[in-house]
Order: sequence, then structure tokens, then C-alpha cells
Amino acid sequence: MLIDEEFLYLEDEEADKIYKQLKQRQFRRRNMEETELRFQMRMKDLEAMAQAENAQSDEIDSGRMMASSDTIKTYIKNFNHNDKLDFTQGLLNFANKIEKKFLVDGLVMSLHILAKESSDIKIALLDQFIPLIQLVQEKCTQDEQEKASNEIFKLIDELLYEPKELVKEKAIKILLDIRSVVQNDDKEYVMNLTLKLAHDQDEGNRISALKILNECAQDMG
Repeated sequence: MLIDEEFLYLEDEEADKIYKQLKQRQFRRRNMEETELRFQMRMKDLEAMAQAENAQSDEIDSGRMMASSDTIKTYIKNFNHNDKLDFTQGLLNFANKIEKKFLVDGLVMSLHILAKESSDIKIALLDQFIPLIQLVQEKCTQDEQEKASNEIFKLIDELLYEPKELVKEKAIKILLDIRSVVQNDDKEYVMNLTLKLAHDQDEGNRISALKILNECAQDMG
């Protein structure tokens, strides 16, 4: 952490403030480096597990991490809380490294595990839905895209009723933003989830539905 000469001439209070900011920045950078290192180690563990499972298979995409649906589910379940949070935040990185044939059946269909975790993991998971859908659209078949969309909207539906307000607000935001990336047929999911929310007994949920409907008005013609 470098401090230039001007720092020496600052008032004590201002100097303390700047010093604390520099310390926080250094801590965040170190934390990011440690997170990346742990993630790389876990990726190696997964690859070793998958290699053992796929030892008899010669249908591995060049340059891709070998995996299977069961391996990915087992891998996620065995995480502790911090590992699950790191994994969720780096989900797209992981998705780009596994074979595309396991992207939907393996990864997307395992996300329900993370959707049952703490609020910070749920929020991190919601942030991954849009880039994940875009990746599936780029790499997968139409049937796989439909399967992924169905599962992701199912998870959004669950998180819209989350008691924690921050999770609910994030779910509403993602439901609105996701309209820009899904196919036209999938936009019906957005409306169906909103109408379900609008008929809920909870007044807060009905107010949330009204917010979504107002935003969706342009799509309704």
C-alpha cells in the first residue's frame, strides 16, 4: 500500500479517513484474490471427480472440464456456506468451463440447491440468471433452452415470495430485466408470475405485482 508525500501534510482526521479507505481497498483486493484461489482449487477438485466418473468415455470436448450431472449436484451439496457463495458469484465462470451437454441438465437443474440457502447466496444467484440464460441461448439446443427457462422462472417464482425484503426486491428486478433477453414465448412466464403475485393474500405481494405490471405495460400493448 503506497502513500504519497501529500498524505503527510493532511489533517489528522482527513488522513485517518484516507488511510482507512486504503486499508479497506487492500482488504477487498486480497479477499478477491483468495476467493479466486479457492475457486480454482475447487474447480480442480471437480475435474478430478469428473475424470474418475468419465474414465471410460472418449466424448469429451477439447479444452472443457469433464463433469456429469450427478458430479455437479454432489459438488454443490458438499460446499460450506462461504464456498457456496463464492461458487454462486463465479457461476458463469464455472458454466463456461464445463461441457455444454451438462450446462442445463447438470448446472441449471442443480441451482435449486442454492435457492434454499441464505439471503446473500439467493441474491447472488438471482444476479446470475440473466447471463446464464444468455449463455444457454448461445450454446444449447432449443429444447435445452426451454428446459433452462422453465427452471429459472420456477426459481424466480419461489424467490418472489421470500420473506427477506432484499431478496424479494432483487427477484422483482431480475423478473423485469429478464424480459430483454428471453424469447417472446418466455415473456409469458413474466406475466403469469406477476398475475399470480397480484392475487396473493399478502398485500405486500400485491403491491409488488402492481410495480411489475406498471413496468410491463409497454409489453402489454
